[in-house]
Amino acid sequence: MRSFIPLLVLLYCSQAVTGDQAEDILSRRGYEQITLCETEYTRLTGEPIADEIDRVYIDVFKHLDILAFTEGAVGTFGKRSPTYASRLVCTVQNSKVVDLAVPMRRILIDKAGDDISEAEKEYHEGTVIELLYVRDGNGFQFCCSQPFDVTNIDKHNPDRKRYSPGEALIIE
Repeated sequence: MRSFIPLLVLLYCSQAVTGDQAEDILSRRGYEQITLCETEYTRLTGEPIADEIDRVYIDVFKHLDILAFTEGAVGTFGKRSPTYASRLVCTVQNSKVVDLAVPMRRILIDKAGDDISEAEKEYHEGTVIELLYVRDGNGFQFCCSQPFDVTNIDKHNPDRKRYSPGEALIIE
């Protein structure tokens, strides 16, 4: 029994290192995806992404990553910013941008196909990891990660208005 306890301690410590290594790999992957999206956006529009974009949220799936470039906090890692707005959405698959759009304005690339519906299944299976990058003077810096959970916005923002399916959303 005595020799069994050090083995358990060793096993526990090795799992913690593996977890840190996994987060490091994910954060590096996120930096690569952000660069791909920024580069493609600039190539197509002739302009860099807007200075107002101060966060990038990345949902990491098995076969693709979906990036949301936002102004303000969405509300999944904490309180939603009152001025929150989605400014650019980008999907990367196999190190290639397959979807790129300015929400409610224009689609720049639309080639994701069936993998998007496969990704939707992963949301429900609970296997998606959400990464957050925050802009500072040197570009976007990795902040943190968590398993994606659709209830996070409600947990962090209990007073926000919810709309039921079919309810008209009138913007004045």
